[in-house]
Amino acid sequence: MPLFALWYFASNNWSLKGLLVFFGALMIPYSDLVLFNSWLHGGVDSDKTTLVFYVSNWIIYFTGQVLISLLPSFVVLEENYNYKT
Repeated sequence: MPLFALWYFASNNWSLKGLLVFFGALMIPYSDLVLFNSWLHGGVDSDKTTLVFYVSNWIIYFTGQVLISLLPSFVVLEENYNYKT
């Protein structure tokens, strides 16, 4: 997913919409790595799994989901814009 987002970012001439998609594609695996490192690697450690840590990881995950979900709308809007011109 991050490699595809990097390709999309580069193919759109390093535009802001490509950057948003790329940033979202990096946030999703990052949140999974944080979960693996804290909870799944070696069991649950109550010192590492605080409520703030848990909430911040969900914020990172859902922000990544929202940013990567912008990709279809960017593609459709670009096709409609090219069709009308």
